[in-house]
Amino acid sequence: MSQVRALTRLLAPMPREAFTSYIDRLAAFHNVDLVVMLRCLGMIGEERHQRMNGYGILLDEDRLQKFSTATQLPCHVVSGMLLSSYDGVAINLTGVPANAPDLLRRRAISEWAYFDGSLACPHCIRENRGAWQIAWKLPWSFVCVEHQCYLVPRCPSCKRRLASGRRDRSLTPLFVRRVPELCHCNNPPPEGVGRMGRNSLPCGHDLTNIPTIASSSETLRVQILLNERLNGESAIFSGQKISPLQYFRDLRALCAFILYCAESDDLGDHPAPEELAFRVFVERRDRILVARRESPTPRNSERMRLVCARQENPELMATIARYGTEILEFTDAPAATAFLHRLTERSIARTKDRWEVIKFFGFSSPLALLIEKHTASSSHFDRAIGYKAAISRDTVHSFGPQHVPQLLWKEEFNRRFEKFFPHVQEGSARRFCAMALVKLCGEHTWGQSAFELALPIKAGVKMANQCMTILGTTGLKKEFGEALHYTATGLSKTQNKVDYRRRREMLSTFCDIPVEIWSDICRAAGLTVGHPGRRSRFAAVWLWAELTGGDWRLAPGLAGENTESSRTVYNKLNTTIMPRLSPYLRAYGSSLLQAPENPANHTAAA
Repeated sequence: MSQVRALTRLLAPMPREAFTSYIDRLAAFHNVDLVVMLRCLGMIGEERHQRMNGYGILLDEDRLQKFSTATQLPCHVVSGMLLSSYDGVAINLTGVPANAPDLLRRRAISEWAYFDGSLACPHCIRENRGAWQIAWKLPWSFVCVEHQCYLVPRCPSCKRRLASGRRDRSLTPLFVRRVPELCHCNNPPPEGVGRMGRNSLPCGHDLTNIPTIASSSETLRVQILLNERLNGESAIFSGQKISPLQYFRDLRALCAFILYCAESDDLGDHPAPEELAFRVFVERRDRILVARRESPTPRNSERMRLVCARQENPELMATIARYGTEILEFTDAPAATAFLHRLTERSIARTKDRWEVIKFFGFSSPLALLIEKHTASSSHFDRAIGYKAAISRDTVHSFGPQHVPQLLWKEEFNRRFEKFFPHVQEGSARRFCAMALVKLCGEHTWGQSAFELALPIKAGVKMANQCMTILGTTGLKKEFGEALHYTATGLSKTQNKVDYRRRREMLSTFCDIPVEIWSDICRAAGLTVGHPGRRSRFAAVWLWAELTGGDWRLAPGLAGENTESSRTVYNKLNTTIMPRLSPYLRAYGSSLLQAPENPANHTAAA
C-alpha cells in the first residue's frame, strides 16, 4: 500500500476527471490489473466475487476515506470526481445509499444521466492521455467547448455506448483482470465476436481516431450557458430566482415536451447534423405513436414515456436544449412564445387533455401556468363578467389576489351566490367564486387564479369550467357577474384587508397544537384531551382553515393523508366538539397571529 500511495502522487487527476477514468489511469500507470488497483485503493476486499455498488456514481463514507488516504487526495476532490457531485444540481440522488443497488438501478432509469456509460471528446482523450471528464456522463454536455465539436456517444466498432461497463445492478467495471488500455474502447467486443469470459478481450477500438463534427456558434453558446448552470449558478425564471436543480428539472420537462410534440417544420435554421438527428428521431417517434395508438389498450402516458426518455444523441440534445433554454431564459421573447404555443396546441390534439401532459412531464408551477396560458380555453368570463366586460369599464378594484381566501367567505356565499349552484358542493362552489373574484384583479387565467390561491391547478380549472357551464345553461351569468362585482366593490372599500397569502405562509408548518396548550384548551372547554396527535391535529386543521379562509383539505396537518378517511373524522369532530372548542381555538389563533416572532403580525385579524 505504501508503494501505491507513493506512486499515486505522481499521477494527479485532471480537472473534473471522472472517478473511473482516474482509477483506469492509475492501473495503467502502475501496469497492474484493474482488480489489483481497486484492492489497493480500498474499493474492494480480498473476496473472490465482490461487486461494487455505484462504481463511479457515489461512494459510502468508508470507501471515500480509504480512497482519499491511498491517493493523498482531499475528500472533496474525490467527491468531485463522482457523478454524485451533480446531486442537487442536475440530478437527484437523495435517499439513495451506495449499498442499495435496487434503488440505484431505479434512479438510473428516472434521472437524465449516464450511470453506465459516457459521451466523450476524442480530442480531449488524446490530449489528456486517456482522461475522461465527469461532465460527459450528463446529456446536458453535448459539445466540447475547447474543441468546438459534438461529443461522441458510441464506439463505431462495438456500437455500444462508450465506457458502458456492466449492465447489472452493481455497475461493476468490466475486464478487472486486465490492465486498462487507455484511449481505447474497453467495452465487450461486437456481437458475434467472441464471448464474454475470463480470457475475453475488450473491443479495443482507438477512440482518438473517431471523427468528430464541428458545432455551430449558437450550439456552443447554449453549451456555455448550461456549463454555468452545472457549476451552480442560479437562473431567473418568471421573475423568480430558481436553483440549478429546479432549472434542470424544468429544462428536462421542456425537452421531453419538445420531444413529444415538436415536428421538423417547427425548427428554424439549424446546423445540418442537428436537423438530421431531429428528423430521424421524429420518424421513429411517429412510428411508436401510431403503433401504440392502434394497440388494443392504448395509453397516453405509456406512449409519452416511450418517446420522451433521455436521449444520448448529442446533436439531438443540442437541438432540444436550445429551445428549452430559450423558453427558460427568455420567457417573453416572441420566438420562444410562438414555439411554446405551437407545442401546446399540438399536445391538446394528441392527448385531448392538456392537464395529463402537464402532470406527466412534471412541470413546476410557473411552467405549468405558462403552458396553461397557451392552452386555456377561451371562456366567456372575461368578456361577459371580467375585465373586458361592459360592467368593468371605468372600474378599478383596489384589492389583490392575496386579499381573497381560498373559499369565498361563507356568509357572503350564502347571501349572494348559493342560489346559482344548487347542485354543486358548497366547498367547490366557494372555490369557484374565490377564483372568479381573483380574475377581477387582472388578466388571470383560471389556472393562474388557482395558483394565486394555492389551490390545485388542474382541479381548479376543471371546477371553473363546470360552473361556467352551469351559469351559461341556466342563463344566470349576468346576474352572477353583478353579484361578483358587488362583492368586489365591498372588498375594495374595506380598510384593513386580511392578507390571506401571508397567513398561509405563516402557518405553512402548523400541523398540530402543542400538548400543553391543547390540554389547557380542552380543560377550559370541559373536554377530555384524548390521544395526543389525533383530536389536537384535526383541531389544528380547523384553526388553519379558520385563520386562512382556506380549504381544510389543503391544511398542512393533512399533507399526504387520504382525503376520504380524513373527511369522516373531520366532519364528526366538526359537529360534536368544535362548537365548544371554537372560542378557545380562536383565542389561541389570535395569539399565533400576534406573536412577536411572527413575520405577519402586521396582518389584520379576520
